[in-house]
Amino acid sequence: MSTKSHPIEQSSLYRLSTKKKLASLLQVNLPTLLTLVRGDNYRTFTIQNESGKERIVEEPLGNLKQLQSRLHKLLQRIQPPPYMHSGVKGRSYVSNAREHLGGGRVLKTDVAKFYPSTTHHQVFIGFLREFRCAGDVAKLLADLCTYQGQVQSACSSHTSHTSKPSITSTPGCSRSTLR
Repeated sequence: MSTKSHPIEQSSLYRLSTKKKLASLLQVNLPTLLTLVRGDNYRTFTIQNESGKERIVEEPLGNLKQLQSRLHKLLQRIQPPPYMHSGVKGRSYVSNAREHLGGGRVLKTDVAKFYPSTTHHQVFIGFLREFRCAGDVAKLLADLCTYQGQVQSACSSHTSHTSKPSITSTPGCSRSTLR
């Protein structure tokens, strides 16, 4: 498998038409995939950051974590849109600022609780409209990417290899989540 990025239209997820094809792409049989996304396969716990503020962590367990890792790898291969800087290798707040030099006024925003504010429905719409997946496939992908109706809490060392950064930074889902 090539690690080179490509347009969304060249993604193996683009125009995915059946749940069986999705399962095959994720290297699992369909009954197992359905069981994993419908079960409670998360461990939830609280950690404290340096300032003492508590944060909830939702850690996917075992096989679900492996599936999310496989999906993450597929999503990471998609070229990010040119306007996206956060979470994109080689881009940062500095490259973002550089893009706006001399442009007059700039509005800076920070979405509070970014991952939890990204809903199952927004992820579903991203896979449906931008990836052009069949409706049942888009729903299953959204189920795989969310927990209790939202993208899981922000990444920590405990939850590496999940699909969160890629699902919120892919062209399809990023455009739909901010509309």
